[in-house]
Amino acid sequence: WLDTLYTKIRAKAPSAKVVVLSYPRFYDTGTWYPCPGLSDTKHKKINEGADVLDSVIKGEVAKYANFSFADVRSRFTGHEICDYGSEWLHSVDWTNIGDSYHPNADGHSGAYLPALKAVTG
Repeated sequence: WLDTLYTKIRAKAPSAKVVVLSYPRFYDTGTWYPCPGLSDTKHKKINEGADVLDSVIKGEVAKYANFSFADVRSRFTGHEICDYGSEWLHSVDWTNIGDSYHPNADGHSGAYLPALKAVTG
């Protein structure tokens, strides 16, 4: 469906510069302290899933002129879920489920905005 989406974007805005931002890795799997909830194995699988999505998205983006892929994964390093006190991502939030696994304000300003500016200038 990415091909369909990108084709529609190109048709509606043929000369637009489009920047597609990656998914971060959600969990810091190299820490010594516990991260409650899911197991370390599941944390690793979630990160692997994000990497697969990024690979697929990057491949699709490469097919389109004036489309760029901006990878935010390194910018989130040290700010993943359970990086206590420095998280840039929401964990599961049962009171506002829509925030779950999305960046918080620090993630937007510290990772997504600089990645966007690096491509757009």
